[in-house]
Amino acid sequence: MAHVLLYAPSPWVKAGYGRQPPLCAKPPNTSFCHGPHLYSEWWVGGNIHDDKRRPENLSSWERPVRRTRAAPLDKWLMAPPMAFGGKYVWVGNGDVYSLPAHRIAGLYAPANGAFTTNPFEFTQGGKILLNADAAWGSKLVTGGCDEGCAAYIMVELQDAATGQVIPTFERESCTFMNVTGAQIPLAWAGSAPANAAGKLVQLRIYFRDATIYALTFAE
Repeated sequence: MAHVLLYAPSPWVKAGYGRQPPLCAKPPNTSFCHGPHLYSEWWVGGNIHDDKRRPENLSSWERPVRRTRAAPLDKWLMAPPMAFGGKYVWVGNGDVYSLPAHRIAGLYAPANGAFTTNPFEFTQGGKILLNADAAWGSKLVTGGCDEGCAAYIMVELQDAATGQVIPTFERESCTFMNVTGAQIPLAWAGSAPANAAGKLVQLRIYFRDATIYALTFAE
């Protein structure tokens, strides 16, 4: 993944405007100024094992998260990140920035939402790890909880061929509230997903006021 600075040319506005004001002259001496950059956007690069999608083929790069800024306002990242301590770490502009691993972009639903993963075959002894944020805020001073405690995540395991829930893997048995983590193990009331080994399955995830970043598989 790369961070790409997006710019748009600007007409002459007045003296002193633009990314490099000395280069912005009033027409007819110039036509466009080097306007301030819009923001830094994430691009997802190619595949070194696919000749048509190799990283050096810029036309193969994808832009799936166009509204997700790659850097804070008026900052830019001039080098790729390092992976350290479960985070991505950048050094730029004399400052250090970091993000939790695999949390550059995710799926968020302010109200009740749901989605289904692509089908996959689960292997014996494997684990499914969820990278998600369903943390709660503070409670009401009068007691109880309102907006700050809306977040939940529920996960069920389905037969990919029928879309039916596999018995003992219902969503009510795999529920998370007030939790955040990069490697939250999925388990259904004591039933490990390995019990469904060899089947073509899919996950159906229900969530609210939470962000789902990634699903990973581990032995």
